[in-house]
Amino acid sequence: MLIDLAKSAFDLSDRGVSGRAAPPPMDAYLYTERGIYRPGSAVHAVTLLRDPEARAISNIPLTLIVSRPDGVEYRRYKLKDSGQGSYMKEIPLIRSVMRGTWQIAVYSDPKKDPLAQTSILVEDFVPDRFEFDLTSPAKWLSPRQETALHLSGRYLYGAPAADLRLTGDIRILSARELPGFAGYRFGLADEEKQDDMNTLDDLPRTDAAGAATIRLRAPDLPVTTGPLKARVSIRMIEAGGRAVERAITLPVQPQAPMIGIRPLFEDKRVGEGETAKFDVLAVGRDGKTRAMGGLKWELVKLERSFQWYRSDGEWNYESVEYTKRVANGRLDVSADKAARIAAKVDWGSYRLEISGEGEGAPASSFTFSAGWYSANANADTPDFLQIALDKPAYRAGERAKVKLSPRYDGMALVTVMGERLLAMKMVSVKKGSSEVEFTVGDDWGAGAYVTATLYRPMDVARSRNPARAM
Repeated sequence: MLIDLAKSAFDLSDRGVSGRAAPPPMDAYLYTERGIYRPGSAVHAVTLLRDPEARAISNIPLTLIVSRPDGVEYRRYKLKDSGQGSYMKEIPLIRSVMRGTWQIAVYSDPKKDPLAQTSILVEDFVPDRFEFDLTSPAKWLSPRQETALHLSGRYLYGAPAADLRLTGDIRILSARELPGFAGYRFGLADEEKQDDMNTLDDLPRTDAAGAATIRLRAPDLPVTTGPLKARVSIRMIEAGGRAVERAITLPVQPQAPMIGIRPLFEDKRVGEGETAKFDVLAVGRDGKTRAMGGLKWELVKLERSFQWYRSDGEWNYESVEYTKRVANGRLDVSADKAARIAAKVDWGSYRLEISGEGEGAPASSFTFSAGWYSANANADTPDFLQIALDKPAYRAGERAKVKLSPRYDGMALVTVMGERLLAMKMVSVKKGSSEVEFTVGDDWGAGAYVTATLYRPMDVARSRNPARAM
């Protein structure tokens, strides 16, 4: 197998790599108490200095440099440790200072790059002069009748916000939950999310008491198997044109009966070899539980492969997800008690699907994982090698088990890395599933990455090129 070392490095952004970059020997965090200031006020800047293990670094002289929006240096300060690696400084702004975005940076050596930097905005801003409340007595937005919103505004000096113009909009969004059914998920898990916005026309002005009632009608609602919610935003506009905005979110009354699924486990994850249990109920258009018979349920395991094809003289691929049935059955739900579904699962990704009979019948699904802890990778390429750990966290001295799920036989190089290489093993793996163990060392620090690279040699007899997955 040949690898072109002149090309760019392997892009790991889709492999579950996340988190903050490895800190330098002196790790500084610089912040201010707010992000915007008026001319003539004072900025309070605080710097925390830590080592890579987050221990305080004390008695290190630092330099704080404040720069104007045009890049010219405004002030320079020498900072002393105030205790536990903290450095504080008050920066006065004269009334004639330049408006715009200012930069604040802290250095151990001003001739080198800053340890940390932040920005603040200096403007002649005017605070809001009035406030208003937005409430509704309705428990949901009904598609078939008006919903009332009540508004009450007042100036901050006490007078009512009378005769002010109102504008607003309503946004219809997808949801997975219904009020009163905590933990239940409604609708298909892979259904396209909705986000439709409509402008509210002909809104009234506030009356002499600063109040107004808005009669809200639902816009055309999308057809969906799951719940919807409406976010209504109202803006009150003063005479000078400035606006204050408030929003309220209301669930949308169901347009059809829905099926709810509640997993009886946490974090959408079940242990390998354990039994996944679910409660199932049905909810009618009135938002109350109802009886529903003849429901079909199926638990499927989700697996992915790649289909290669040749087009215009070039090879390309597309991802293909296929399912393998694990268990299925039928059930009836009553209005006063949820039905129970239970099935044993091994390691992998699964989806529980429940539907009624006939065209337009309600349907819901729920996806979950069983077995080991894996990173949140979003790679959808043939060179993606799925790996997982048996636990989300470890103590020094414990055994960490790494599970590999290769799509073909080969040799896998499994490494543990921090700022340097911490551990490495080369193992022979078979298609399907393999395990590798490491002993967690004291020098691994607060966290480390586990990577695996799978190599498959060329097979001339089968006319198969070498391959790599990571």
